[in-house]
Amino acid sequence: MPARRYHLWLGCLAGPFLVVLAVTGVLLAVDALWARATQPAAAPASLSVAELAAGLAGHGTLERLAVTPVGTIVAQFAAPRRRAAVDPTDLSLRPVAETGDTIRTATEIHRTLMIGDRGRLILALATCAGLLLAATGLARIWRGERGGGALRRLHRGLGLTFALPFVVSAATGLGLAVATIFPLQIDGIRPAFPAAFAEGDRLPVGAVAALASVAVGDLEELVLPRADDANDGYFLATADRFAWIDPVSGGVAAASERPVMHRLAAAVLRFHAGRSMTALAVIFGLAAAAVGLLGLTGLAVGGIAIAIRRRRPVVSGAAAKADTIILVGSQGGTTWGFAERLAARLIEAGHLVDLAAMNNLASEYPKAQQLIVLTATHGIGEPPDSADRFLARLPQATLPPAFAVLGFGDREAKAFCGFAEAVDAALLATGAKPMLSLERIHRRSETDYAAWVERLLAALGHGRQASLPTDASTARQWPAPVVRGSPTRRVLSGTAMGSRWSVQLWLPQDHDLSDLTARLSARIARIETSLSRFRGDSEVMAFDRAPCDVWQSVSRDLAEVLAVGLDIGRRSGGAFDVGLAAEVAACGFGSGWSGSGVARDRIVAAHETIELDRGARRIRKRAAVSLDLAGIAKGWAVDELSRLVAEAGFPAHLVALDGELRAGAVQPDGRPWAIGLEAPAVGRRAVIGHIDLIKRSVATSGNNRRFAANGGHTLDPATGRSVAAGPASVSVFASTCIVADAWATALMVRGRDGLAAARAAGVEALFVAREPLAMPPATRAARWLGAQLSNHRRCRDAQP
Repeated sequence: MPARRYHLWLGCLAGPFLVVLAVTGVLLAVDALWARATQPAAAPASLSVAELAAGLAGHGTLERLAVTPVGTIVAQFAAPRRRAAVDPTDLSLRPVAETGDTIRTATEIHRTLMIGDRGRLILALATCAGLLLAATGLARIWRGERGGGALRRLHRGLGLTFALPFVVSAATGLGLAVATIFPLQIDGIRPAFPAAFAEGDRLPVGAVAALASVAVGDLEELVLPRADDANDGYFLATADRFAWIDPVSGGVAAASERPVMHRLAAAVLRFHAGRSMTALAVIFGLAAAAVGLLGLTGLAVGGIAIAIRRRRPVVSGAAAKADTIILVGSQGGTTWGFAERLAARLIEAGHLVDLAAMNNLASEYPKAQQLIVLTATHGIGEPPDSADRFLARLPQATLPPAFAVLGFGDREAKAFCGFAEAVDAALLATGAKPMLSLERIHRRSETDYAAWVERLLAALGHGRQASLPTDASTARQWPAPVVRGSPTRRVLSGTAMGSRWSVQLWLPQDHDLSDLTARLSARIARIETSLSRFRGDSEVMAFDRAPCDVWQSVSRDLAEVLAVGLDIGRRSGGAFDVGLAAEVAACGFGSGWSGSGVARDRIVAAHETIELDRGARRIRKRAAVSLDLAGIAKGWAVDELSRLVAEAGFPAHLVALDGELRAGAVQPDGRPWAIGLEAPAVGRRAVIGHIDLIKRSVATSGNNRRFAANGGHTLDPATGRSVAAGPASVSVFASTCIVADAWATALMVRGRDGLAAARAAGVEALFVAREPLAMPPATRAARWLGAQLSNHRRCRDAQP
C-alpha cells in the first residue's frame, strides 16, 4: 500500500481524536500563557529557601511551601489557616489563582476523554497514529508531491510548517500517557524518616544551613516541622533529590537522589504543558491549532478522495452503444468537472458518450470509435485514486481504434503529468492510433483546456466549435434580460482615449439602447477628465503641476487606478510604472499631450515617489513625477463600462476598448464569448487563434502597433528606453481588466524574464514569441497556432 493510502486511512481513523486533542490543547496553551502572564515575578537567583521561609514568618505560622509547574510559589499557613501565592521580590501575598471549570474539563478531555484509562489509551493510540501521519506526510512532501486544490495546499503547508513542534508535543504527551498508565514507583525512593534528630532547641528557619544552601529556583516542596512534635524535621524536595533536615543542627539527616526517570518525567510534564517557557506555550498552542486545521482539512480531503473512488459517472449506462468513451482519473474531483463538460459538448455535437472512472475500464466497447482519457497525476507520477487499477486492466481490454489523452498536473512537481504520460504510452503500445498528441494542463488552466477541446473537435470532424464555458455553473448565475422579440447581436460604440469602445449585447433589433449608450459615453468622458494627458484640465495634469509634499484630493477614478498601478508596480519589482510621462514623451510617444514634464536623469519608481491615501482619496508626491496612465486607464474604463452594462440588466455582454476586453456571463445560447488572438504582424491584423471568455478579462501588450525611430512604445522603467527584446506580445487573463492591463505591460517590460515573473506573481499570461520579419505572415501564424496556442506559457491569475 503506498504512503498516501496509509496517510489517508490513518487520518480518517485518528483525525477526529487528533482534532479533540488539538482543540483542548489550544485551550490549555492559552491557560498556560495566562498563568505565566498573571503569576508573580520570578524569584531572584540569590534568594534561598531559608530566607524565603524566614521572610514569610510575619504572615503567620508557615506549614508548607510548594512551587507549581508554572513557577508560582504557594505558601500554606497553619495559623491563620490559609493558602496564598508569594511574590518573591517583596514576599507579599496574593490569592492563589484557581483553575476554572472550563480548564478542568478541557484538561480531563485532553488526558482521558472523560472516560478514565480507556480514554487515555485511545488518545495514546491516536497520538501514535498522528506521529505516523506526520512521517507519511513528510515522506510525500520529500518525494516531491505538488499541486492539488487549495485545501490540499493548505493541508500540506500547515503540515510542513508545524511538523517539528507537533512531533515534539505528541512524543512528550505520549510519554506522559505511558507514565500515567504505568506509573513510576515512589516507594523506596524517598529516604527513610531518621531514627532521631539532635537534641536541643530548634534553630530559626532562617538559620538552617541546609535550607540556606538551596535556591528557591530549585525548590519543589518544603514541609516544615510541626511545633507540637519535638521529633519532627524539615522535609525538602528539589528537582534532583529528597532530604530530611535536622531542625536543631540545621544539617541533612537523610537524603536520596531522585531517579533519572522521575526527573525526566517532571521535565517532560513542564515541557509538554509549555509552562517552563512562554515561547513553548506559544509554539505548542500554534501547533495545536495547526493540528486542528490539519485534522479538519485532512478529513475533508480524505472524504473527497473516498467519495471520488465511489463516484458514479453522470453519463452512464451506454458503454455497449457509445461511440465515444471518456475515462476519468481524478484525486480531488476537479478532473470530473472537466470531463462532464467535455461529455456535454460531445453529446451536443451528436456523439453517444459513456463517462466512467478509469478503474471501471470495460473489457470491450463494441461500437466505440474513440477513447478519451482525462487524468490527473498524484505524487510523483502516481495514478489518482480513481485510476490506480487502470494500467493493470488495460492488457485484457479491447479498445476503440483511436484515443486522446489529456493530463492535469503542476509544472513544479517532479513528474509533471507523469501518469498521463504512462497512460499515453500504454495506449500507444496497444496499437491504437492517437487522435492528438498528449496534452499537459498546468493547474487546471481553462485556456489550455478550451484550446485542447477545439483541437479535439476538429480531429473528430466538427471544425471550429464553441468551446465549453469556463465554469459549468455560469449559465445559471445570471438571468437573461426580460425583453420582447427574438434577440440579435447589438453593438454599442463610441470614442474613448484616442480609440473606440464597443459593447456587444443580445437584444431585439427594435430595443431602445440610446439611454444606455448615453450613460456609457458620459462615464468615458468622466474617466478622461480624470486620467487623460490630452486635456490640460485633467486631474493627471493638475497632479503634475502640484508641489511636492502637498496632499491633493482626487476622484474615485484616479484613486482606484493609482491603487492598482502602485500595487502592481511593487509586485512586479518596478516593471510597471505609472510615473513615466516625461520619459515616454522624450521617446517620441507623447504627441498631442498638454504637457509632459522633463525627463529625469535617474528614474525613481512611482510606488516609491507617490503616496496614496485610498480611503480619503488623496495623493501627494515626494519628488517630481509625471503620471502616464496609458498602461492601465483603458483597463479601468473597460471595467467601468462592464459594471454599468451589468447594472442596467444585461449580464451577458462583451466590452472592448482597443486591446482590452472584458466578458460578462455566457451568451443567451449558452456559448462563451470567443475572442480572436492577433498575430504579431506589423502593418496588418491577422487572427491566429481564439480564446473563450466568461466573466473574465484579457489585455494584450505589444509593440507591433506603435513604433518610433528608437523602438516600440513600451518603456522599461529601469532604463527609460523602449523594450527591444522579449516576446512580440503578452496577453494577460484576470478577473478585472485593469489588473490584466497593468500586468500585460509589466510582463512585456520584463522581456525574456517575463515567464518567470508571471510564475512568481501567480499571473495567467500568454506569450507570443517573435519571428524573423522575413518569414511570411501566414507561416508565422501557422507556427504560432501549432505551437504557442497549445503550449503557451502562463500561471494562474492572482489578484492584488
